[in-house]
Amino acid sequence: MKPTTDGSRKAVPQRSLCPGLCAGVFLIAENSMPRPVLPLVSTMLLPAEIPDAGAALKKLEERRWREANPAVFMHKRIADMIEQFEKNLGLESELGVTVVGGQDSPIHLRSFACSPPDILEFHGVNERGQSVTLIQHHTQTSLLLTELPKIKAKAFRIGFVPAGDGGA
Repeated sequence: MKPTTDGSRKAVPQRSLCPGLCAGVFLIAENSMPRPVLPLVSTMLLPAEIPDAGAALKKLEERRWREANPAVFMHKRIADMIEQFEKNLGLESELGVTVVGGQDSPIHLRSFACSPPDILEFHGVNERGQSVTLIQHHTQTSLLLTELPKIKAKAFRIGFVPAGDGGA
């Protein structure tokens, strides 16, 4: 903003923050982000004029959601990997997990969950039959999925219920 002779400040036209989509007059104060002072509707392109606008908006929403909920996103990705890994296990084997850089022996994974926005929890049984829980920040997660011999008559499978099914 430029000072006027009476000491007030006036808006200075600046380039739009989203070139090609909108243009307008912005107020720019020292050490702050530009903020619009005039409506941008008159120069905004309509969604029909932007190729694949719906897909672009969906990707943007998904990215914002992932950034706000990284553990939930990581949980889904790990669940998909575990599901694929379990498809290749025989009837006499079950899923084992070793935390890379952690304990030496793998645990028989029984469940895992997330605590948004950033914590993953792994629940299982160690080789002595004791319950174990690992609480891990999503950025520190390095897992080795491994095949272990079953510890009960029937091999355990994690089994996932897709989001929105309510477990029923």
